[in-house]
Amino acid sequence: EAHRWAGLTGRAFDPTVGALMSAWDLRGAGRIPDAATLRGAIGATGDGAFAIRGDVIERRAAAAWMDTGAFGKGAALRAAWATLDSAGIRSAFLNFGGQVLAIGRAADGGPWRVPVAHPVLRDSAVLSLSLIDRSASTTAQSERSISVGGRKLGHVIDPRSGEPVRAWGSVTVIAR
Repeated sequence: EAHRWAGLTGRAFDPTVGALMSAWDLRGAGRIPDAATLRGAIGATGDGAFAIRGDVIERRAAAAWMDTGAFGKGAALRAAWATLDSAGIRSAFLNFGGQVLAIGRAADGGPWRVPVAHPVLRDSAVLSLSLIDRSASTTAQSERSISVGGRKLGHVIDPRSGEPVRAWGSVTVIAR
């Protein structure tokens, strides 16, 4: 499913960015990769990095790995919703940190109220969502960033350029 979304977004979303995450060391101290390292990481992402046939995934580039950061919580919340639904639970609120699932209505009969953090002032809400049977996910470069050589690097990579996206705001996606 994540691979299908990569195609539908023209690779603006692509779970195969693992080699790029490694090249920039975004889960560690961070680094600015040299041109050869960046080219190698770009070559280990995208359609050529993996062969996907049904439930079988074959890694074709040694440096390739899939980063579940953009879809893992959503998949887990979907599975949790299915489990709760099969148990007859019609009202629940799950918060996986950055992504929430609002099932049914809140105790007061209204929608679940979900604050959306300011992209820079993380402890301040910029707006509040009203959710019923929806999931919402917010990400921002200010959420997890590191500074390397005077450059602020966030955890969101543009797989087409191989570069971390500029810290400019946040994005919230709401879905069933």
